[in-house]
Amino acid sequence: MVGGFEVGAVPFNPDGWGPPEATTATATNLPFDVPFAPFSRSDKLGRIADWTRSMNHPAKNPKQGGGSDSIFDFTADDSFGPGDEDSTFRLVDSKPAPRPKFGPKWRFNQNRNQLPQRRDEEVEARKREAEKERARRDRLYHLNRPNANSQRREAAVFKSSVDIQPEWNMLDQIPFSTFSKLSFSVPEPEDLLLCGALEYYDRTYDRVTPKNERRLE
Repeated sequence: MVGGFEVGAVPFNPDGWGPPEATTATATNLPFDVPFAPFSRSDKLGRIADWTRSMNHPAKNPKQGGGSDSIFDFTADDSFGPGDEDSTFRLVDSKPAPRPKFGPKWRFNQNRNQLPQRRDEEVEARKREAEKERARRDRLYHLNRPNANSQRREAAVFKSSVDIQPEWNMLDQIPFSTFSKLSFSVPEPEDLLLCGALEYYDRTYDRVTPKNERRLE
């Protein structure tokens, strides 16, 4: 069950607006432990109600006081004692320690053993790159030569697909160059039997997309 909240005795002014001119101060209608600060009507409500304001902007002339902000300065009030200081408080620096420009000698000696292995790997990688580059240049060189393919074909040694026996007699020998000059005319074909027909299939129908339309015929 939530307890009730008592506002306290509020004086009533039947003759006008606001509190009456003379009220009887009682213990029920006075706030406790609230510092009093005078203010003018031109001050903002936040400035009036801010009793914990820090004095970050002191007055230009200290002898004349703090100006308009001096009424909010309660540092000289004895009723507000200094806060309890923690004697065990220590400032911890979380920044990393600066690293030296040159590492210790033991680290250099440790890395020295790894240097030959790294150098060998770099040398092997360079050799592989050089071999790839040499093969690419040779391929481009042979492609640019006009008679490179013909000479390579003539110099090639072809193996027979049939195991030639020594007791066989050679009847005739035809060089491969004569096959390129041969020609044969195909006569008009003759239909022996018709068993249906198959229309030509247009491959463009396989590449139909929403952007590439193809009307059916």
